[in-house]
Amino acid sequence: MSMHCPISYSNHLVRALLCFGLLFASENALAQADPGKFRFQLQEPAEDAGSAAVRDAFNRPCLESVGVASAHVVNPDLIDHLVKLENRCSRMLKLKICYFTDDRCKTLNLGAYMKEEVFLGAMMKVTRFKFYIFQK
Repeated sequence: MSMHCPISYSNHLVRALLCFGLLFASENALAQADPGKFRFQLQEPAEDAGSAAVRDAFNRPCLESVGVASAHVVNPDLIDHLVKLENRCSRMLKLKICYFTDDRCKTLNLGAYMKEEVFLGAMMKVTRFKFYIFQK
């Protein structure tokens, strides 16, 4: 099914996720689902980690990120915390992604023009989380 996305948003990754959510919701609108449950929830942008953002030749940030809280199908109270990343530059980025007030971090090298989904953690009934990203 092809559908034009009515959302205008400058962040392409967030726009794609929002449009996917609209498409998913429209295809499953007739399903008898519990209105208190959700499949995924977008999070606030990454907090400023104090590291300078790597930029391209046009002074645009190379890294685009969005946090997603995703409920499990079998146990909807168990929520995965994911960070979707996209490198829009021709150089590799060295990243450290952490929960905002915690030492639980993931490190990775994100290749040029690559996309990656990082599993930050899972918690019971915690649908909102904050994270920050150090770039090198």
